[in-house]
Amino acid sequence: MKKPIYKKWWFWLIGVFVFLWVIGIARGEYSDETKSEKSWRDNFPSKLVAEIESAFSEIGENPDNIVNVEYVDLHTSGYVFEQKCYKVEFVTTI
Repeated sequence: MKKPIYKKWWFWLIGVFVFLWVIGIARGEYSDETKSEKSWRDNFPSKLVAEIESAFSEIGENPDNIVNVEYVDLHTSGYVFEQKCYKVEFVTTI
C-alpha cells in the first residue's frame, strides 16, 4: 500500500515554498510596479528634499541621479548624537 501524498517529505517542502511565495506576494516584496512608481522624494518632507538636492548641486552632482535615501540611526553604544544622518545612493556617469 502506498503512502498518502501528504505523508511524503517532498510534498511538505513544496508546500513551505508555496506558502512563503504567497506571503511574499501579499507583502508586496515582488512587485516592481510599486518600486518604480515611488520616488525617494515621496518618503521625506519637502524641506529635507530641498536640502538634499541643494547639497548635491553644491558638489556638482545632478539631484536626478539620486536613487535612494534612507535614515541612518546613530544611536550606538549608548551615545546619542543630536544630528540626523542620511545615506544617499546615487548613480553617476563618467
